[in-house]
Amino acid sequence: MADKPIEDEATDLKICQARIACPIGHDPKPRTQHRDQPKINTSERRGILRALYDLQARRDSDIPQWAMVDNLTLIHDGLGEAARNATHFYVGAPDGLFAPNLQQGEILDLARRRRDKDGKHVTYGQPFPAMRATARYSFWVMPIGQVRVLVVFELRGKEGTDLAAPRAAEQILEAPRVGIVDVVADGRTERRRTIERRFRLIMPEADIDILDGAFTPITAPTLTTDPWKSGYVVFGVLQSLVQRVNYFVGEDRIDERPDAIFDAVHFDFNDYWIELTRSYMVGALCGRFHRLFKYYSLTAVEVPGRNGDYDPANRQLPPQVGRKKRTITIGELQDMESKGNAKAAAFLEKRRKRQRLAEEVWDEV
Repeated sequence: MADKPIEDEATDLKICQARIACPIGHDPKPRTQHRDQPKINTSERRGILRALYDLQARRDSDIPQWAMVDNLTLIHDGLGEAARNATHFYVGAPDGLFAPNLQQGEILDLARRRRDKDGKHVTYGQPFPAMRATARYSFWVMPIGQVRVLVVFELRGKEGTDLAAPRAAEQILEAPRVGIVDVVADGRTERRRTIERRFRLIMPEADIDILDGAFTPITAPTLTTDPWKSGYVVFGVLQSLVQRVNYFVGEDRIDERPDAIFDAVHFDFNDYWIELTRSYMVGALCGRFHRLFKYYSLTAVEVPGRNGDYDPANRQLPPQVGRKKRTITIGELQDMESKGNAKAAAFLEKRRKRQRLAEEVWDEV
């Protein structure tokens, strides 16, 4: 028999209600559970589910932090070995380094290094250990108010130190260039002052010396409205910059064009581009979840069928996407039993047995 055409198969499909990610806190119980199947009980797995939900439910807000972290991890993992060793990514939290109204002491506390009791060994605050290890370029995605900015550090050892050599604790590193990508025009000057002031304050705690004149803007597409879109545009700019690192470092040609990483980035974007980037991030998160879940998982698409599940006009999901429970009356169960519902009949039979036992006990008393 000839194979059935794809379009004919599609017409025979019956779309069932399924979810691309289960509600937070819910661990699905398959009929057959493999002994090696992991649980959704780590912060990273639960964070991915939270990010998947937020990316789909809140379509007019910035990229959730977990979504940004995991997508940058995937980008980093996909680089060549040389570029992977030469790059470092960090995503700041809203209550982190650039939280509003922080005093100088509070800013330093976020980055302060510690010494052991003997005073011989230094422990750097996060994220500086990974940044100092081997990175030649460190990419920081930071929220400042409602705007996401990208700050790119170029790092090197002092006085011509071999870039490939291990970096010792307390070895002074230099940052000859610090590129700033701020894609929102309104308030850009004040944000740049904040960036320069706070990084010059904390980098000595990481034994990193930002040279005079290091801070420079990287030309990129600019938003005039909707600052929540800045995270998506910054993500697109970061992808372009990282591909430059992958090429020039991977091909060992970075010394031929040392300024290439900080050249302007040009691309057109619109609402469809934002949607496309969001969809890319959703797919990438699904792939990462499958990997963490040892591939004992599938991605599904929900076609909402109940009132309140999804409103395309508002483009928002309700806070809880799980099926709501409601009370079923005895009368409804009896009606279901009369129509041949086996579960309703079994429930009512158990209830009748309990009632008969209670009546027997009462008669004996």
